[in-house]
Amino acid sequence: MDKFLTRSLSNSSLNSKRPADEQVDSWRIPKRTALPHGKNRNKPDPSLSTANRYRNLPTDVEDDPASKPFQEASIPVKKPGHIPPIVLEIKQDWTHETIRTLILRYTQKFHLQYRGMNKVAVKCYSTEAHQSVKEGLRNENASYVTYSRKDEKTPKIVIRGLPAFVENEIAGELAVLGFNGAKVTMLKSSRPGKSPCPPFLIQLPAEADFNKFRQIKYLLNCVITMAKYKPNRSLGTQCFRCQGFGHSSRNCNMPIRCVKCVDFHAAGECLKKDRTEPAKCVNCNENHPANYRQCSVRLAYVKRIEQKRAEAKSNSHPVRNFKTVDNIRSWANVAAGEAPLPQQKSLIQDNDAATDEMLNILRIVRNLKNKFTTCTSMVDKVILVLTHLGPRVLLVGDFNANHDHWIKGTNNAHGRMLFSHMLNHDYVIHASSSPTLTHYRADHTPTNPNLALALNINKLSNISAVPALSSNHLPIFFTIGGSPCLKPPKPFFRYDVADWARYRAFIDENLTLTSKVFKTESEIDEAILFFHQTIMKARDLCVPLGVKNDYQEYKLPRYIKKLIREKNNLRRKDLYSLDLNAKRRTRARINVLNTEIQHSIRKHYDRIWNNKLAKVDNPSSDIWRIAKSLRSKPTVIPSLISSDGTVASTVSEQSEMLADSFYANMNLTLSWTDDKVLAKVEQSIAKLDSFNETELELPTRPKHIWKCLRNLKRRKSPGDDNIHNALLKNLSQKAVVYLTKIFNGCLCLNYFPKVWKFAKVIAIKKPGKDEKNPSSYRPISLLPALGKLFESIIYSRLMQVTKHLLKNEQFGFRGCHSTTQQLARVAEHISHNLNLKQSTGMILLDIEKAFDTVWHDGLIHKLIQCDIPLGLVKLIKSYLINREFSVSIGDNTKSTPRLVPAGIPQGSILGPYLFLLYVNDIPIQTRTSLACFADDTASFTSAKDTGLIVDRLQLSLDSLREYFTRWKLKLNEAKTEAIIFSRQRQEPAKLLKIGDHTIPWSKSVRYLGVTLDKRLNWTKHCSTIRNKGVTAMNSLSPILNRRSNLSATSKLRIYKTLVRPCLSYAAPVWSSTCSTNYDALQVIQNKAVKIAFNTPFYTNLRNLHIKIKLPLLREFILRLTRKFYDSNSCHTNSLVSSIGKTNINELPYIDTYGTYRLPHHYAATGLAGRYDKENFVAAGRAMKGLNLSSIGLPGSNTIYINDHLTAQQKQLLGSAKSLAKEKDFQFIWVSHGKILARRNPASPVIQIKTQNDLTKIN
Repeated sequence: MDKFLTRSLSNSSLNSKRPADEQVDSWRIPKRTALPHGKNRNKPDPSLSTANRYRNLPTDVEDDPASKPFQEASIPVKKPGHIPPIVLEIKQDWTHETIRTLILRYTQKFHLQYRGMNKVAVKCYSTEAHQSVKEGLRNENASYVTYSRKDEKTPKIVIRGLPAFVENEIAGELAVLGFNGAKVTMLKSSRPGKSPCPPFLIQLPAEADFNKFRQIKYLLNCVITMAKYKPNRSLGTQCFRCQGFGHSSRNCNMPIRCVKCVDFHAAGECLKKDRTEPAKCVNCNENHPANYRQCSVRLAYVKRIEQKRAEAKSNSHPVRNFKTVDNIRSWANVAAGEAPLPQQKSLIQDNDAATDEMLNILRIVRNLKNKFTTCTSMVDKVILVLTHLGPRVLLVGDFNANHDHWIKGTNNAHGRMLFSHMLNHDYVIHASSSPTLTHYRADHTPTNPNLALALNINKLSNISAVPALSSNHLPIFFTIGGSPCLKPPKPFFRYDVADWARYRAFIDENLTLTSKVFKTESEIDEAILFFHQTIMKARDLCVPLGVKNDYQEYKLPRYIKKLIREKNNLRRKDLYSLDLNAKRRTRARINVLNTEIQHSIRKHYDRIWNNKLAKVDNPSSDIWRIAKSLRSKPTVIPSLISSDGTVASTVSEQSEMLADSFYANMNLTLSWTDDKVLAKVEQSIAKLDSFNETELELPTRPKHIWKCLRNLKRRKSPGDDNIHNALLKNLSQKAVVYLTKIFNGCLCLNYFPKVWKFAKVIAIKKPGKDEKNPSSYRPISLLPALGKLFESIIYSRLMQVTKHLLKNEQFGFRGCHSTTQQLARVAEHISHNLNLKQSTGMILLDIEKAFDTVWHDGLIHKLIQCDIPLGLVKLIKSYLINREFSVSIGDNTKSTPRLVPAGIPQGSILGPYLFLLYVNDIPIQTRTSLACFADDTASFTSAKDTGLIVDRLQLSLDSLREYFTRWKLKLNEAKTEAIIFSRQRQEPAKLLKIGDHTIPWSKSVRYLGVTLDKRLNWTKHCSTIRNKGVTAMNSLSPILNRRSNLSATSKLRIYKTLVRPCLSYAAPVWSSTCSTNYDALQVIQNKAVKIAFNTPFYTNLRNLHIKIKLPLLREFILRLTRKFYDSNSCHTNSLVSSIGKTNINELPYIDTYGTYRLPHHYAATGLAGRYDKENFVAAGRAMKGLNLSSIGLPGSNTIYINDHLTAQQKQLLGSAKSLAKEKDFQFIWVSHGKILARRNPASPVIQIKTQNDLTKIN
């Protein structure tokens, strides 16, 4: 059983009369206290209390001058009730200033809220202002709708007992009794014909004495009864004036509409007197009166209000007693895992003295001896404590819960349950980055069961394990401070419901096109500023605001709370009962209620989650939003510690420390100098500075801008200018022409505006790094949208003059190039040389801070050496220099701006391509190949002698190190790896060196996301991606499970979109792996299919795959492989088009028992790589569908492999080869000592045993 215990961190001597040294840490049964009987039991105590119990206040409070300010402040001030808004209809010629001037005539304090396209809500701050504005708008004949204030509402009473014929006499009788102005209406009787006394509705004036009216028992000498008027809310409220819904005619000043037709007149003035003529509804335009109860508009309105009432009813909860209770508090209910506690004032206060909120801190102990407590009940008890102890709760202790969220490689049921619940609630799980529980056995993985669950606590930092105890279970240390994290609702712009027509019209109205050409940089800056302001004004006017509330209270339904109250009553009775039999019966009932409460809470959560999933289905994007929230880890930057020991705990300190770290990275290699290179660079810079031509040879046109706008993605974060891509995609033609004029001015002056060079940098943690180290974060630049649009124009011009200059070995950031192609090229080279009994050596280089340390002057020098037009180079120089950045954490915290001394912005359009040009002259040694993907560089070579391989790699490594040092790029020696792909078991004795650092030989390396082992059998890579697939399935378990209400189609689509890509990444490269690895991966797909369709364990999965038209994973990968190799055959890069065209004649014969290797391009049918004798039959079957001509095999289409043949079989094989050349056979192969042949893929396979069998092939 879980036990929750609490301890006060405050001075306990102030809370009890017992001395501090005699305080008892355990809870006790509080004494029973009797409330005073009589009429005055609720009368407050006239004595005054004080926080200091040793000094009493003066007896005569009125005579104490020091108490007068407190007396005045304690006088209750009557606050005005809720003041309803006045919804004003906007006329066509009205502007915002017109509306504001109109309201200012009647009140000075108000605010406006636009609702839809033609309505604005006027919200006043006092009843006088509301009445003044309402009367003023009525005099102005403005169309508006409002609602009655509380002081305007008249009491409504229903009286019974009077006959129907006295209806006209009731008002006079009430006037005699002193109730003048009463309005009497006879209602329809619920029992017509049976009761002669119908009910009457009495509406009294607002100033009438309602209590005096209720004392009337006789009226017109008749005995009457009174009841509160309860209108029928199921039909909603309809206005008799405008026929609209949701308001009454008393507060409506909209145009009068007829209930029978759509004309603007009252119903009594309607000319439609003939009942046979069909009526016309004002609301839905159908043939029925406007008050028809089955009107579609009315039904939609009634459904909407019913949903609101249902939500309000489900969110309602019993009224709790919020009074302060005794200091001696009983935690028996929580210790037993039962009822939630009543909300109390905590004894523990936060460090921040300015806040009035109290912080509840509890310690939890997970009892490991109890094996019958389910993880669901544990989570439910945690939730009860978190949600019933106040707005700020911190729950700390050993939860026995492990999950990848707080430490990788450890998962159990408690951790999965707790993590999945955290994703849907407001609390946050904090844990130290190092393990807190180290097992005595070496084969057990260290875990981190000590957690801190924080609710509305935004400053919990410095979480670490303290090795202060001799035990293997270490405590955790953390710091609490700050105010409660009660965030207000986040406003955001709803671009999906924006009025784009009005947006474009506003921009066209404010922009002016002239034939004037921008001649100076200041004119361009002014034009950009005006264009930006115009877009912002149009956005504020035409894009409505929405409110996003990320916080949701945990509430239990009423029937569960009723069970909890019943159980608490029984527990209290059991405490004071002396009858053993009665105690036994009571405890049995308590146990039954405990079980029922736990199951009810679990079913309640399951029902909420299933209802949420049932509403989500394809093609809705909600399903992907839920899946993303399950897979993504919340980004929280803890307290950072710099290299000198400085701690940054606040958000502003963290942003400054990260900015300093990013700035230091840019200066990492800036001080390196090479005199020869520096002289050449300075000469090129001087040549560029002397270039002063400002004539634009090829201006950009609006159609180029439209093309770039169409390619913009909507879901991109804006830069510091806050211009969303949706605002640019909906620009008018006039605005695009104006923007084209600005771009041409920049191209003419070779000027990149400074306002577009400011980067808003966000920090993204690198995987596997220490989260407290500032260097563990990667800077991502959020640039202005207009600047990125101009970058795309520059990029297209730069591509036209440099695309033929890029090396074929570079595959990064280039169109029609991918990591799979580079990996296939490398793997084919290694596989082919292994077939030739040669070894291949490979070294993988890592450039430290590659993008952040690009030398600006060196890049300009290389662009000039590439014969790029000087005007374009000067524009790129303007793009690079004088850039600034500021690190942003959260919505409002930014660091001070810092200058960018080197590097290119990560997140820009032009930056990655400039990096390719910067490293384009990378040297390639003789008889050594190079594979580059941006800054990921690999050098490899092949030979029979491993010593020769080491010498070649060392020469290549020295050459590359000298090149990178010359151009101020630093090699990361610790991350550089080397590997030998060979059949030999022993590794080379000689090691590679980078300066004084020695590089050991690795048994496997990871290149571009694929693990390459020294035998190239792909077993380790398949194991890695299998673990990724299992992790992905586990992270999606809240929606991918058998009990989920998500449809089977949606579950299958989630698997195919989020899980299968993890299993099939770069599949054409490793598709030649053995069947054992395929079977291990197929298990994950089988599990997903079983979950999606909720099938039993004995289901035939192959038939199920056929029924749902889902290919097996191996078939899917082979299909990808065929498509991959077919698409590479006509590639413009010769290195890509040559993939899969290894000469079959180079394949050696293998006469000894062992393994078979085929060229890597047979991956199209699963023939590549390594097969033993049992698996070679599967390879022969795969050859049935092989189209050899499509993959470029030279010569004959005959395939033959020597496989322990006898002399007679070898003679038969020779005859079959000759016959194949004559008859143009497609397939002849050998397996398990058998010669097999077939004429084409459609013909049957024939085994050749004798010469007579050769005639069967004919």
